[in-house]
Formats: sequence, C-alpha cells, structure tokens
Amino acid sequence: MVRFFCGIRVPVRIPLLLCVLFLTGTAAHAQVAVTPDAIAGERRVDLAEGWRYRPGADPAWADPALDDSSWEAVESPRFANWRRPATGFPGVGWFRLRVTVDPALAGRPVALSLHHYGASEVYVDGRLVNAFGRVGATPGEEETFNPQGLPVAIVFDAPGERLLAIRYSCARAGDGVFDLGRFVTADRTSPGFFAALRDPAAASLRYSRALQTTAVFSMVFVGLLLAFGLLHLLLFAFYPSQRANLFYSFFAFSFAVNAFSGYLLNASHAGYEIAVCGGPRHLAALFAMFLCFLPFPYAAFAFVLPR
Repeated sequence: MVRFFCGIRVPVRIPLLLCVLFLTGTAAHAQVAVTPDAIAGERRVDLAEGWRYRPGADPAWADPALDDSSWEAVESPRFANWRRPATGFPGVGWFRLRVTVDPALAGRPVALSLHHYGASEVYVDGRLVNAFGRVGATPGEEETFNPQGLPVAIVFDAPGERLLAIRYSCARAGDGVFDLGRFVTADRTSPGFFAALRDPAAASLRYSRALQTTAVFSMVFVGLLLAFGLLHLLLFAFYPSQRANLFYSFFAFSFAVNAFSGYLLNASHAGYEIAVCGGPRHLAALFAMFLCFLPFPYAAFAFVLPR
C-alpha cells in the first residue's frame, strides 16, 4: 500500500517508521542523564522535567519497584499559582524521577541542591538520605525549612536507571488555602521546588561564596545608607530650617531597613510562613521609602509641598 507525499509514491510503512523514530528520539532526549561531564566544574543537571507526581503522603511510595506510570506527569516540580497539577495539591505529595547514572559516578557522592518553601524528604532508590524540616499534611504537623541551595551529598549505588523520590509538603499553600500574603506575593511563594545535581566540591564552594558575597555586599550597602541617614539627620538637627535633610534621612533609614530585611530573608532558611509575611512587609518598606523621598525634592528646591 502506498501514499502520495508531495506527488511522490511512498510506502505507508516509511512514514510510520519515521514517526516511531521521532518519538523514540524524543523520549531518549527527555531522559535525565547524570554523567561526570554534565556536572563538571560549574555545570549542573537541572531536574526540571520528567517528574511523576501524586498527591498524598504514603511512605510506601518511595519504593523503586512501585509502578508510577499512572501518576501525573508534571511540567515542573515548581507549581505556579495559576498552573496547579490536574490531580490537585492538598498540601503534601510525592515526586518521583528516574535518572540514568553513568558508571563513573556509581558509588560516588553527587551534590543535590534544593530550593523550596515548605519541607521535604529526599529518597534515593527507596532509602531516605536527607530531610529539610518535617513533612506534614497540616500546618501543625509541618516544620518548614528552605534549603536555599544547601548542597546535600547523595550516592547512587549502581549505574543505570535509578530512582530519585521527594516527599514534599507545603501545607499552607495547598488547594483551597488562601491568605493575604499569598495574594500580595503572587507566584514568588508558590509551592514546589527547584532541584539540580552538581559536583560536591564545586557545589560547596559555590554555596559558601554566594553567602559571603551577599553578606559583604549587603552590609556595605546597608552601612552606607545608615551613614547617609545619620549624616542628614545631624544636619537637620543643626539647621532645622533645611527640612530636606530630615526627609532624606528618613528615606535612607527606610531603604536600609528594606535592604537588611531582604538580606535576612535570602540568607536564612526561613520557611513558607516567613516568606509570605515578607512580601507585604517588603511592600510596606517600599511605600515608606518613596513616601519619605517624595517631599525631599520639594524641600530641597524650596517648592511648595502640595497636599
């Protein structure tokens, strides 16, 4: 049997064979391969695709022999507030990902970096290797902890296909849960996680350098703002008629508070609750900054301050 393609007579089995090869190549391309080259130096293997998800907290779902073909295939383990899983997120669920491990990495530690609001347990081939916080289906049972990329060493005992499973909870961000903080912060505090595999030495060095760089930059920046704020406050104390100094000092102080609170939030392992509260607090600090800065040019250039 033949079909016409662009005026050419082609046996029907040829297009079918091409479709099969295309689908096979696509599936092979989607396979997550963990090789020495993929994690060498600053390189990393982003674990963003290929996850299977199921809501619930059954410990038996860590079993690598469990058939998870009926689980929902999610686009990403990070849930946007407008793109929740079709099976729902009641506040706790399991994520399973099968990776192909190169023989050179079998039995050697590999660094896993996670970023998430909530709590998680990491399993490799059914065994628990690390926990961040305490997983719970309700806020009372849960203790949230954001790893902020803190590298954790995991070991794949054998090469070939291995199972990485994560039991994750964020009880206050489950379906049907709503609070003002989530509305204000929008997608920045959505449930789920980011995950990546790196070389252990490079991951530890990168993490420590990031902490040091952020701390030094933040302290210098906050120190300069406080110094300028204090300077202009003293200028106002000696020259009360120059109200521009007072407004600028308030602006510098509020800017310093905003910058320092942002540094504390990013440098700590604060969980979901503090991150959500940080959104409205950040907006309030921004409002205070510009409210203090607004009258400054009027007072500096002797303009009449409008109501």
